[in-house]
Amino acid sequence: SISSAMAEASLRANVWECVRRPAFVLGCLGYAVYTGVVAGLGFYGPLFIQDYRPCDPRWDLDQTVADLVFGLVIVCSGLLGTVLGGLLVDRAPRTAAGRKARNALVRQLLAQVLLGLALSLAALKLDDPLWFFVMLFFGITALFMVSAGINLVILGLVPPAQRPMATALTTLAIHVFGDVPSPLVIGAISDAFSPLFTLTATAAALVATALLWAALLATPVEHFP
Repeated sequence: SISSAMAEASLRANVWECVRRPAFVLGCLGYAVYTGVVAGLGFYGPLFIQDYRPCDPRWDLDQTVADLVFGLVIVCSGLLGTVLGGLLVDRAPRTAAGRKARNALVRQLLAQVLLGLALSLAALKLDDPLWFFVMLFFGITALFMVSAGINLVILGLVPPAQRPMATALTTLAIHVFGDVPSPLVIGAISDAFSPLFTLTATAAALVATALLWAALLATPVEHFP
């Protein structure tokens, strides 16, 4: 019918208005990698705890305890990081606009991602499980601080009329390219390499997020904030 054809044409136009913008694509792909890493840490973390040092009695945790401890770290650091990230976004100066405002927020996200990566990798170098969890807590907190800012950035990269579509496409991207395939990829890596290498490679994938968002800084600005 004519109405369905018009609706389909409108849908295609809205999708194209989003994906034709390099900044939007870079933001979404970086967010997808970030989501895959966070999901991967939650998926593989308990297995890492059980398999990391089987001969060290300090790391001798059964599956139930490993799941509980790692789950508590993820949940508590995730809540704290989300709140802190939102507060940083809310308290950011509103004097700048356009490219300056966007790039200031993106640089803040880059700092949070790189800090989270550094702390997470540092945790993997610690022999004592207590200090491992403490360092990991701060690393995951820094990573979760990203969530408020990146959503604001992505919405600001498209015209107001396309923001609902931008939200839908971003949600699709972070699942299709992020948290859905990441357990499969991490599982394949863990089958071929050691637990330490697997978790290190998972966290190091955040470098791709940083590169994609850094590239975003050079793109033109049409609609921000």
